[in-house]
Amino acid sequence: KLIKKHKTADQTFLSMIDPFVNHIEICLNSQYTDVIVSSLRNLSSLLEYSLPSLDKQRITNMYKKVFDLLKMYSSVAGSNDMNDLLTLCYKILGTFVQRSINDNIALTSDEYQCLFTYIESDLLNVHRQSSAFLLLRSIMRHSVTI
Repeated sequence: KLIKKHKTADQTFLSMIDPFVNHIEICLNSQYTDVIVSSLRNLSSLLEYSLPSLDKQRITNMYKKVFDLLKMYSSVAGSNDMNDLLTLCYKILGTFVQRSINDNIALTSDEYQCLFTYIESDLLNVHRQSSAFLLLRSIMRHSVTI
């Protein structure tokens, strides 16, 4: 929450939050959903900044991990933790789609097709419609052609 409140991008602040990127990347591989949800929340806050640790390779690795989490947990959704996890995955993937032009990262057409499949199924779920629409809006905003 403190990261969200501090909206300036001064170098002192960026140098203080930059080391957390590595820890968040490690926590994304946890076996505990609470740890994964917390790391996704923090990652979504950190993606708003241009941090030195968020280089092309690391963003690609994180994007693939978030995509894997979406694949893994989309079929088991039902509890609040799972809905939070999937909502955060959609939010972060939407941010990755928005950043893809600046970070020179491209999703494959198979990945877009898979995302559209998840979006389609989640539009039928009342609890996840808003996050599905956010991801769909991010994709449409960037004129993605498949």
